[in-house]
Amino acid sequence: MHKLLIILILLILFVSCGQGQQSTSQNALLTPIPVPSKKTKKLSDFVSRIEYLKLPEDAKVARVDKAQEYNSLYFFGDFELEKGISLIDSDMKLVANINKWGEGPGEYLSIVDFTINKDQKTVDVLSNHKLIRYDFQGNFLNEVKLPFFFYKIQHIQGNDYLAYIPKVSHADLQGPDSISILWVWDIGTNQTARVASPLETIKIPFFTERNNLNLQNGKLLFSTNFMDTIYTYDKDGELLEKRFFNSDRPYLPLDIIESSANLTLEQSEKYYYHQANLLEDEQFFVTRLIENGYFTNLIFSKKRNTSVIFSQVENDVDFGFDWIMPVLLTDGILMSISESSFLVSHLEKGGIPKESLFNKFAKDLTDNSPMVLTKYYLK
Repeated sequence: MHKLLIILILLILFVSCGQGQQSTSQNALLTPIPVPSKKTKKLSDFVSRIEYLKLPEDAKVARVDKAQEYNSLYFFGDFELEKGISLIDSDMKLVANINKWGEGPGEYLSIVDFTINKDQKTVDVLSNHKLIRYDFQGNFLNEVKLPFFFYKIQHIQGNDYLAYIPKVSHADLQGPDSISILWVWDIGTNQTARVASPLETIKIPFFTERNNLNLQNGKLLFSTNFMDTIYTYDKDGELLEKRFFNSDRPYLPLDIIESSANLTLEQSEKYYYHQANLLEDEQFFVTRLIENGYFTNLIFSKKRNTSVIFSQVENDVDFGFDWIMPVLLTDGILMSISESSFLVSHLEKGGIPKESLFNKFAKDLTDNSPMVLTKYYLK
């Protein structure tokens, strides 16, 4: 993996302090997530096999910013490059591309987020000032003007959505008050209701977040970068559980997070912190940490109540990549998306057995081949 800049220049965009109403956090279940002191060295310690699949050539995906899976369909969103969402079936056949750049009805100038409405069977795209609804064939259905700016959105049920608004300095990007960061929005009435969050009372620097609000197994997961806790809400906005990291290594202290615009080299080497990439199924919970300036994935097994952490690992399963950038987790399968050129480059380094699955797949690729979906079957 590429090493992050150890000196992180943080945007001076803070979550506002406030004395808002108390949430039900006093009754929430507290659950530790163990963080091992040593990183796992071999991929076979937590992966049983690997599968590679080429995305359709006509998919509008150059980079995956967000991925969802529902009803045997994959939804891959590329917010920056292609500015679109591709719907692909389990056989890797293209179902639809949502690629509606513009300013007219059903069009957008940017994609901020998207969510799957399982009640209406629609893809709901969050743009700067509106939520645009498309069916699973990519057809425009309708759009609704936002009551105020939303940064993340997740359909809950019926007309209700959970929206996240980081506390930023610009007045145009703030909600109805200076405290709340989570809101339930009724798209039918256009009314909003505040959801109390423990994060309202502390200052957290705002960094770009891609996967910090998710609906998994009927529950809402929420966290932010730098926060050592993952919050679980039910569909009514009640806080059910707070999962926190438990490690022998010290976590980045809150006073440093709140007061410092950047991390020193010494601080980066001493502390670890969370960079939310929340993925969960019935068997595993996955997110990302930063340790010594490196992306470090954490995989927690619910059955064993143990975790593995890794940045680079020896791929002794098929001799392919020694790193994983997770975008999706379902049924015990962790998935990532890579450019074909990465696989070609790795194969050209040599030393990969001809009988390995990676070699058999990658030898037919070129730099211009479609993106590749890699499935890691977790133990």
